[in-house]
Amino acid sequence: MITRFIVYLLFVLGSISMIYTQPQLSLDTPRPKVQVQTDSVCKGQRASLAIVNDSTSQFQWYLQGKLVHKKASFQTPPLDSSTTYQVNVYPSPESTPYTVEVEAFVYNPSKISFNWTPSKVEVPRAEVQFQLQKPTLPVRSYLWNFGDGTSAKGNAPEHTYQYPGTYEISVKLEWSATCTQVISEMITVERKARMVFPSAFSPNGDGYNDVFQMEYQDLSTFKLNVYTRRGQLVYTTEDPNFVWQGKAISGKVVLEGLYICKIEAVTAEGEKVQQRHILTIIR
Repeated sequence: MITRFIVYLLFVLGSISMIYTQPQLSLDTPRPKVQVQTDSVCKGQRASLAIVNDSTSQFQWYLQGKLVHKKASFQTPPLDSSTTYQVNVYPSPESTPYTVEVEAFVYNPSKISFNWTPSKVEVPRAEVQFQLQKPTLPVRSYLWNFGDGTSAKGNAPEHTYQYPGTYEISVKLEWSATCTQVISEMITVERKARMVFPSAFSPNGDGYNDVFQMEYQDLSTFKLNVYTRRGQLVYTTEDPNFVWQGKAISGKVVLEGLYICKIEAVTAEGEKVQQRHILTIIR
């Protein structure tokens, strides 16, 4: 602040009647309202910082007491952690500076993984629920790629695979406009050997449900034995395309009632399968 004194000499009737001083004040250049541009980046990236609404002042950027920059905008070196810079702002060359702080926030998320259920995925009906481990920092968006040409958003999507195979699943996490993270896993979808049997049939010649047969897929070997409840074998075959018309091995028509079907098979992948079913014959 500069104090100026003006001396007034008042003369009355040729003599000095009063001498006094009147202070006049001159203030420094007013401090403008400063707006700063912060930035959020991934670990190892450069941040873009700036004083955005002041084109006339001079600036000095300091980090831990060391002068690092002298302009309004500043691109930092690669950062490993969040960093705050102190900026001295000089509205005019003669004025006293004031200080503002400008922060570069660095995302350094911990290792994240995801899993899925069921752990064994088989077609048909290969429905999978994916679940991402809870991130330690807020995530702006999730983008999943299931490896079969389809994608989804969200942290816990569901997906159904149509065909067997090995797929690379990836999820892209967006922490900020300039910081993303991609996580990938491999999933194997197998083809499940399928055998579908009716629970009953009526070999009475009326044209409805007159034969016993099955639907199947991916079987390498197959054997079916049909027994009475007393354990007597009445029908056997190793052909998965069998058609049984309700006649015993002897050629006689079997009686109405309950029968036990025992199946032994080997899948195309070499897995052994054993099943037991109850079959009702209706006359």
